[in-house]
Amino acid sequence: MIAGWLLFLRLVARPLWREPVRTALTALAVALGVGVVIAIDLAGQSAAGSFHSSLESLAGRSDIEISAGGGLNELLLGELARLPYAFTFTPRIEDFASIDGRGEALPFIGVDLIGGRGEGPFKEERDLDTAAFDLASGDPVWVGSRLGLRRGQHLRLLINDAMHDFTV
Repeated sequence: MIAGWLLFLRLVARPLWREPVRTALTALAVALGVGVVIAIDLAGQSAAGSFHSSLESLAGRSDIEISAGGGLNELLLGELARLPYAFTFTPRIEDFASIDGRGEALPFIGVDLIGGRGEGPFKEERDLDTAAFDLASGDPVWVGSRLGLRRGQHLRLLINDAMHDFTV
């Protein structure tokens, strides 16, 4: 046991005392690294919180959420809607999709814009007409400008190991 302490004192403690600047810089570098990791984690949580608040403003705020790992059977929503209670249901899908050929994972959010009962983003009558035309065009999808896609382009997404065609 004494040999272990002597080895520790000679190899670890003595260099720490003899080189205080190096010791202080090492401690500062470790503290800075921990601080950066915490800052990145907080920034990620803040971005996710902002994303979810934007989603709630689009799809409506919910008091309770029903979810399952493999998804819910769509017939369950019909059974819940027939209950004699004043509940409002807003189906929403949150998953990741990959654009065919790019391999980049993107967040995919599916919301029910038709059954939103006026709570959605369409405020004026002309917006409703435009939205009705877009929704009737078959599997429409909104994408961010970062993808560089234009309205009317076709897009193939890989969602849950299956390819799906969408129109921007």
